[in-house]
Amino acid sequence: MRSPRALAWLFAALLVPLAAIGVVGLRAMALDLDGARARYVEQASTYARVVVEQLDGLVEALPRDEAALKWRANAAPELLEPAARTVSLESSADRSVRETASAEIDAFALAGREADITRRLAELTAREDRPALAAWALGWIAARAERAGELDLARSSWKRIVERFPEDRDERGLRRALAARAELARVDGAGLEVLEPLHADALADRRSILDSATATFALSVAQRIAALAPERAAGLEHAALEAARELRFQAAWTQGISDWLARGAPNGPQAFPLPADPTLAPGGASRVVVAAVAEGDGWQGTALELDALGTKALERSDPRGWQELGFAASIEDGSGRTLVGVPANRDAPSALERARAPLGEVFVRAHGLGFAEYEAGERRRFLGIAVLGGVALLAATLAALATVRTLQREARLAHEREQFVAAVTHELKTPIASIRLLAELLENGDVEPERVREFGARTVRESDRLGRLVDSVLRFARGQSALDPTSMASLDLAELARAAVESVAPLARERGFDLRVDAPQALPIRGDRDALLGAISELVDNATKYGTPAGGVDVVVRRAESVAELSVLDRGPGVPAAERERIFEPFHRVGDELVRERPGVGLGLALVRGVALAHSGSVTCEPRDGGGSRFVLRIPLGTPA
Repeated sequence: MRSPRALAWLFAALLVPLAAIGVVGLRAMALDLDGARARYVEQASTYARVVVEQLDGLVEALPRDEAALKWRANAAPELLEPAARTVSLESSADRSVRETASAEIDAFALAGREADITRRLAELTAREDRPALAAWALGWIAARAERAGELDLARSSWKRIVERFPEDRDERGLRRALAARAELARVDGAGLEVLEPLHADALADRRSILDSATATFALSVAQRIAALAPERAAGLEHAALEAARELRFQAAWTQGISDWLARGAPNGPQAFPLPADPTLAPGGASRVVVAAVAEGDGWQGTALELDALGTKALERSDPRGWQELGFAASIEDGSGRTLVGVPANRDAPSALERARAPLGEVFVRAHGLGFAEYEAGERRRFLGIAVLGGVALLAATLAALATVRTLQREARLAHEREQFVAAVTHELKTPIASIRLLAELLENGDVEPERVREFGARTVRESDRLGRLVDSVLRFARGQSALDPTSMASLDLAELARAAVESVAPLARERGFDLRVDAPQALPIRGDRDALLGAISELVDNATKYGTPAGGVDVVVRRAESVAELSVLDRGPGVPAAERERIFEPFHRVGDELVRERPGVGLGLALVRGVALAHSGSVTCEPRDGGGSRFVLRIPLGTPA
C-alpha cells in the first residue's frame, strides 16, 4: 500500500501546479470576456441615450412635421378634420323587399320553377325606384349563370352592376361594384393591371374602422396580388397602413384625446393608444403621439404614429456610424415586444433606456451585432489553449486516476474482508453458542423428558446451519465457478425447484413463511445437481430472510424461448436500484455489518451467480409488481456437458 500511495502523492504534487496555472489562465480569459461585455454595454448605453434624445427632439418638432396627420377640433372638442366618412347602407324598406323576394325565389327553387325564378329576377333588375334591389338581383343572376356555365351572361350582369350601381352597398356595407370587379377579374384571370387598381379603390373606400367587410375584401385582393408578385407584399402592407392611419386616428379620438383637450391639453404632446385593426394593420404601432395648439374657440394640431416617429429617431441617431461599429437599436413596449428597429439578440450585451414623456411607456434597447462573432473567437482561443493543456495533463491525469482507482479498489476489498470476518465470526459464534447452551442443559439434566427431543432437533438445526456456513466459505475459497465435468447430468429444473423448496421448508415455517411452487411442466437442462440445488435453496432462503411472512414466497418455473427460467418472488421491502447488481458481489451486503437485522456473510448470492455462470446462465434481481423482489435464475435448455 505504501508504494501506490506514494505514487499518488507524487502525481498530485505534479498536477496541482499545472491545474493552478490552468485555473489562472481560464480566469484571465473570463475576466477579458467580462471586460468586453462591459465595454459593449457602455457603448450601447451611449447609443440608447442618443436615440432617446432624438425621440425627444422629434416630439418637440411634431407640429412642424410634414408627414404628420393634420387635424382640427372645435371647442366641444369634437373632431372636425379629417372629417369622418359616412356609409350609406341598405335602407330598411329595401331590406324588407329583398327578404320577401329572396323567400319567393327560394320557394320557386324548391318547386323546380326555374322559369319563374328567371322572370322574377328580371323584374327586380328593372326596378329603377329600388337600385339596391336591382343590384342585388343582378348579382344573383350572375351567380346562377356562372354555376350553369353561362359565363357571358355572368360577365354582362357583373358589368351592369359596375356601370349602373357604382355606389350601391350590400347589407355588410361593401360596395357591390367592387365585388363585381373582383368576380370579373377572377373569371377573366386578370393580372396586376386590374387587381392593383381594385386594391387601391378598396382601401380608399373604407369609411370606418368598423368597416370589416371592405377591409377583408381589400386583404383578399392583396393576397391575390402577392400570389402573383410576392415582391409587392411589403408595398401592399404599407398601403394598407397608410389607408388606415386616418381611420384609426378618428377612432382613437373618443378614447382620451378629447378628454385631454377638454382639460386644456396640459404638459405638451401626449401619447394615446390606437384601436386594434388586424385586417389592415397587423403589425402597426399601438400608440399615436398628438400635439395640440389653441385656435380661436377650438384646436388644431398634428398626430404621428409611434412606428413612424421611432423610424425617424433611429435614422437620425446614427451620425457616428453605430451600424459600422457593430451596434443596432430597437424601440420596445413594456412587455419587451419590438415595435421598431432591429430585434435584439437576448444573449448579446445590451442597454435599455426609458424614453421620456410623453413616451414614458416606451423603451430604447441598443445592442451589439458582432458580439456573437467575438464570443466565437474567444471560444476558439480558449479551445486551443484547453487542447494544448489537456494533452500535457492527459497522461498524468490518467495515471493518477488509475492509481486512485487502484487504491479505492484495495480499500474497498479490505473493507469487505473486514466485513466478511466480522460476519463469519458472528455467524459462527451464534450456532456454536446455541449448541453449547443446549448441550449444557442436557448435561445438567435440567430438561424435562418430553423436551429432550425438541432440544435435539434444535441442536441438529444449529449444526446444519453451521455446516452450511462452513460449506459456503469452502466453496467460495475453492472458486464458485469451478464445477466437476463428471458431475454434469440431465436434470429437470421443475423437480429441482420442488426439492429445494422442500429442503428450506422447515426453516421457512419457523420464520412464518408459506412456500408456493408453480412448476406445471418439466424443463430439461444439463448441470450439476448439488450446485443447482444449493443455488435455488439459497435464493429461497434469501427470500425468507428479507421478505414479509404475510406475503409468502413464490417459486415459478417457466420456459422462455431457449432458456429455462426459475423465479423466486417475495413481498419484502425490495432492493434499491443502485444495489441490484452489487448484491451479487462477494462480501457485499446492503447496509453496515454491525447494524444489519438479518444474519449472513455476503457469499450466498455471489455463489448463486457463480453457479449460473458455470452453467452458461445468469441470475438477476428485479422489482416485483406490487412491491418486493424477483430473483430470476436462467439456465439454457439442453445445455451440453
